[in-house]
Amino acid sequence: MKYLFLTLQYLFRLDSGKRFLALLLIALPPCILLAYFFPITGYFEWFFNYSGDYGSYSALWLSLAQRDSLGLGFLVLGYILLVLSVSAITTAVARSVRIGKFQLKNFLYLINENFFPSFYTITFFIIALMVAQSLIGLFLFLWQSLPTLTASFVVSIIFVLISLLLLVWAYSGLALWLPIMSINGLKPHKAIAASYSKTHNQRRELLISYIIIVAGIVLIGFISYLFGDVWYISWIINTLNYAIATVFFVVLSILSYFDIEGITREDLVKRPYLRR
Repeated sequence: MKYLFLTLQYLFRLDSGKRFLALLLIALPPCILLAYFFPITGYFEWFFNYSGDYGSYSALWLSLAQRDSLGLGFLVLGYILLVLSVSAITTAVARSVRIGKFQLKNFLYLINENFFPSFYTITFFIIALMVAQSLIGLFLFLWQSLPTLTASFVVSIIFVLISLLLLVWAYSGLALWLPIMSINGLKPHKAIAASYSKTHNQRRELLISYIIIVAGIVLIGFISYLFGDVWYISWIINTLNYAIATVFFVVLSILSYFDIEGITREDLVKRPYLRR
């Protein structure tokens, strides 16, 4: 919970929320496309209208994504824009924490400064997301063969919840991966090992923070599902959901790094009343 509090403090208390709005605008372009290709509402549609009669694994996979294969083009473009957005956000946040001044001047510099760390992080995240989607979809398809529809539904729900918790637990160990590559300049594989090592004693705090954020993503995703009959409203809600999540994950990662490493945050030097 501590790291989520630090993130909320940075985004909303410092500069009265202007930082959050600025970073949200940077995160919006890729999330518009990602929300089109991979809306979270696919899982709610599966949950509330469970039938257990998907004819093929591919039909179930595309149903969860709520798009046909042509939507893959949006995913590719969204992936490219997400790398650029995360790079800019990472540079802006890390620099503001180090020098005590938040600014978004020279956008090309913001992108260039952390392009490769962001590229490795987002590439890993997208691949992991696709693999997780594929494995979850595969088991959901297999559970259809259980004797009764109720048994199939219950086992599927338990499996999805356990899978989600395992993913969040694994990701909490990667919390420092991006800032370690960005600030320390370590190569990706060494940065992963360093992240898991450095977060060992703080894994519980990070896990709680991530669980709360993911719960928020699910809640907003449910709201978007309620507007499913009006596709563009659902799309807008999903877009905001993904953009907010992007900002939170990146900011939490950087602030966690500074806290765990014991590095003085210059953005709090002139605000001693905000220090813990």
